[in-house]
Amino acid sequence: MAWFNRRKKDTSSEAMREVVDDVVRDLAEDDRIQSTGPRFWLDHGYVDGDRVECAVCDKPLVVRLVKYSRVILATTDAQTGSPLICGDCGRLLCLDCALRLHPHRPSCDRCRRVGGVTSLMK
Repeated sequence: MAWFNRRKKDTSSEAMREVVDDVVRDLAEDDRIQSTGPRFWLDHGYVDGDRVECAVCDKPLVVRLVKYSRVILATTDAQTGSPLICGDCGRLLCLDCALRLHPHRPSCDRCRRVGGVTSLMK
């Protein structure tokens, strides 16, 4: 998953090319490893409209499920107010907390894996 805030982050062709390269490397690694663990982003038990809080800052968030996809490219405007979920530990995060480690790749403050955080999917 990669995020772009058109007003705050560099979205030049070179910057976008670097992020796309990172995402493609992650996909290749995921295909090679094929995790058999839980799929928190898909098997979470939430429905549209559920109210949750960010695990880091306690900010209230409203669940908006997105259609399942291996790659999501989104703007920050589209995700503001909705939770993101760590694919490794299931921790729910707001967008601000998820973008603290990397400006374009949401990351979990607990797991610290860049790009390991995504939208809740259906």
